[in-house]
Amino acid sequence: MAISSARMKELIAKYDVIKGKVEDIDRKYSLDYREPLLDMPESLGLTKLQYVPKTEEQLRAAAEERIAASYIAKQGRLNSSYAANLQKLATRYSELDADLRAKLNKLLKDYNETCDKLYVRLVDNGLRFSSILTRANNQARDDYNKAVTEQNAAAQGERSLIDADKHSQDSIYSDACASLEEEKQSKLNETYAKLVQDESKTKQNIDRYNAKLDEKEAKYQASRARAYEYARQAEYDRSFTAAKLYAQLGATGYAEKMQWEKYRVFQQGFVSLLKEEALALVNMDTFARGHLQDYYTTLIDWINRNLQ
Repeated sequence: MAISSARMKELIAKYDVIKGKVEDIDRKYSLDYREPLLDMPESLGLTKLQYVPKTEEQLRAAAEERIAASYIAKQGRLNSSYAANLQKLATRYSELDADLRAKLNKLLKDYNETCDKLYVRLVDNGLRFSSILTRANNQARDDYNKAVTEQNAAAQGERSLIDADKHSQDSIYSDACASLEEEKQSKLNETYAKLVQDESKTKQNIDRYNAKLDEKEAKYQASRARAYEYARQAEYDRSFTAAKLYAQLGATGYAEKMQWEKYRVFQQGFVSLLKEEALALVNMDTFARGHLQDYYTTLIDWINRNLQ
């Protein structure tokens, strides 16, 4: 009966287990002491966190960045309010100048009309070249100049009031800017101090984390050392037991015992197989022949007689 490829894979896997047990017997009966090889890495290889402290310049820059938006907005609102107030004052200036021009124009117009009417009336009365006309014209001019002076003085008074308001607005704006800058510096220092505190906490947390890793590594190394010591003692006990048994049985008896145990491993591993399967395994390489030696033919005979 041909063995399928799928079944052959299963058989090879089973045979690998048998080979492992046979090789364990070699290690069991070895007369040499072998340093144990631990199935444990030399280190846990834990990755520590790296702490890179920020400089004072970096922390102050970070503090500035945190508060910048708020104070830019506050300064913007302050500037806008100041600009609006200046615009109102500029409007008052423009309105005052326009009103003054209108009043002066009216005064000049009234003065010219008065002079014209006076001239016509005196001409009609035959007083064209009379000193009365001269005095009347001079009086009209004096009245006009007085009115112009009064209007200019009134306008100048209004300008003075506007200038005083401008000075007041400048002072208020300057004080507000200074106050805002003082507030900003206070907030900047407060934020910087908080960042320094946070930086300190970050370092403490990283130090604690790394300390825990060191503690884990130290415990692992202690555990690994104990495991190595147990393995070393077990290997010493094994080699001592093997040497003692070798002394009792002699070389021939010792080899006979090893081969017998290996033979039993093959028997136990093959007992559930078909004859063709067991024969295919022992004949696929030299492993069975090399380890069993004289017991190899005994195994073949057992397979032929006991397996179906």
